[in-house]
Amino acid sequence: MAPLPQIVQEKPFSKSQVRVGKGKPLPYGCTQAIKGLNFSILAPDSLAAWFVIEVPSAQENVVTYPGVKGNFLRFQLQSPINRTGNTWHIQIAAPFSLEGLRYGWHIDPEPSDDGEPVFEQPVLDPCARCLSSGGT
Repeated sequence: MAPLPQIVQEKPFSKSQVRVGKGKPLPYGCTQAIKGLNFSILAPDSLAAWFVIEVPSAQENVVTYPGVKGNFLRFQLQSPINRTGNTWHIQIAAPFSLEGLRYGWHIDPEPSDDGEPVFEQPVLDPCARCLSSGGT
């Protein structure tokens, strides 16, 4: 995959500056799209999905995970916009380089006592071409 052009941004970006589109169901995994990257995962019988990407440090609206270095943005996917059959999909474009992007999925997270989803570590994409330990 050819590297994407670097977009220079002087101020920290916010979640609203990451452009999100509905994406396409195929091919599975992460693929280059005309504007950004397309992500899809096959998840039969699932009812809900969230997509998680790592973002540069000191950004707004980030979440963290115990034992994982990095800051992440989490997007709740909407059916049927981000779902085709058994496949969840999303397209991401951002004002920072997407080369080497770390990402994951939350599929049907368990609800807490108040009904809100409990987010554990994201699941890996079974079609990912490269894995990272999340360390340094």
